[in-house]
Amino acid sequence: MRRAVFVSLLFPTLAVAGQARFALAVGSNEGAPARSKLWFAEHDAQRVADALAELGEFRSEDISVLKAPTAKELRAALGQLAQRAQGALDAGEVPLVVFYYSGHADPQGLELGKERLGYGELSKLLLGIPEGVRVAILDACHSGALTQVKGARPAPLDFEVPREPRADGVAIITSSSASEAAQESAQLGGSFFTHHLTLGLRGAADSDGDGRVTLSESYRYAYHRTLAATSEAGAAPQHPTYAIRMAGKGEVVLVDLRRARSTLQFAAGAGRSYLVTHEKSMEVVAEVATSPEPLRVALPAGRYRVERIFPAPRLTGVLELPAEGNLAVEDRALTEVVAVATRSKGDSLLFRGTFASAELWLASPVMKNFGPGYGAAVGVRQDFPHSSAFAALSYSEKSVDDEGLRYRYQAAALSVGGAFRPDLGRVDLLLGAQAGVAFAEQSFSAGRTSGDLVLQVGPFAGVVVPLRDWMALRVTLAATQHSFKLNGAKVGRWSVQMSSGLDFAL
Repeated sequence: MRRAVFVSLLFPTLAVAGQARFALAVGSNEGAPARSKLWFAEHDAQRVADALAELGEFRSEDISVLKAPTAKELRAALGQLAQRAQGALDAGEVPLVVFYYSGHADPQGLELGKERLGYGELSKLLLGIPEGVRVAILDACHSGALTQVKGARPAPLDFEVPREPRADGVAIITSSSASEAAQESAQLGGSFFTHHLTLGLRGAADSDGDGRVTLSESYRYAYHRTLAATSEAGAAPQHPTYAIRMAGKGEVVLVDLRRARSTLQFAAGAGRSYLVTHEKSMEVVAEVATSPEPLRVALPAGRYRVERIFPAPRLTGVLELPAEGNLAVEDRALTEVVAVATRSKGDSLLFRGTFASAELWLASPVMKNFGPGYGAAVGVRQDFPHSSAFAALSYSEKSVDDEGLRYRYQAAALSVGGAFRPDLGRVDLLLGAQAGVAFAEQSFSAGRTSGDLVLQVGPFAGVVVPLRDWMALRVTLAATQHSFKLNGAKVGRWSVQMSSGLDFAL
């Protein structure tokens, strides 16, 4: 099963006199040898670091990102965090530290490739960071095992975290209970929990509208959205948990949205849902459900596609978020979508439906002195939930010089086929077979012609990459057996064919 693990030490980012803030974000896609490689663990670590750097008042030199570490390297990095925190204490500052980990885990501990860092040792390493507020966030399979000894509860929380100088405390938040798996989403491009955690930090969790996101607001938002999203995805519901041991009073403010240089603003009014993606990468950066209060989501400047998912009709548009300032999302600036993408939880990013296609192809020779074949094709493809069926018309024409025998070769072919379509996240994989018949004709200089039917059959593999909601790039590699008559005898010859084309939603 795919697993995503995140361990974070988040410290209050409220601008209180005498605070020092440090962050370490760690991600590892590799687990134990029997584990499948994760898709997004290392990317999620970077996303958390970026959110803290942009909005959490962490200096860039005080944020480190560590990818695919060994157990020794992780221990060393945590030791360096403790040293830097001690240095801040010696200087009279309260250390506010963020440690984030993403990777595989089991009920005994974190899996770092072939190595493991047990939860007991991890707990000692976290407690080795000197006094200050220490918050561990684990987005991991069975990560609740770390909180069991501290009385974890799988429920939303209301707690206060101290922010007075030299306050001491530890809070641990996990994305799943000790018996549950944490889940990644190909459609979200990350884990369910961390996606909603970072979205909450960017403003969606600001429930009181004061422009600041606290630790408890972040947890409540991530808890409810993770539970809902994993249930909607058809997977086992995932229940975040927490355990806390704190001294003192006051809320930890993780980010201050008033520091944001650019934000998307959604008007007040419940009942509307939006999906925000990077225009080029198609990475989902926000799922927004409006509320009676206005909502702001802090994002880096750039071009974003905003889709209103609910209510019908579905609307879409590309907005340019400036480097400085706010941009209001207005439905009247969006256009109605005719052919839409299916964006169900856990499904592919690609839309489902009927497509017209146009492609060019190149094939290896099937006869001596024939040279490579090439041509063009048009076709239609019908997508189903996990498979595709298609039909295509192809044409090829070329001049051939067979040791002085010159002729013009022309061929028109009709092919049909089907493919299983596994979901790889940002692309779809096609694995299938096709069969067809071609009429091939040779035209000689003396005016003589010769033609016959050619039967074609063979397997193929390909990928489909979305470029727009209505267009995708398709690249296919096929092995085809051609059965035809040669000098009066029936022969079978194999060729390898590569094709590339565009699919257009109808």
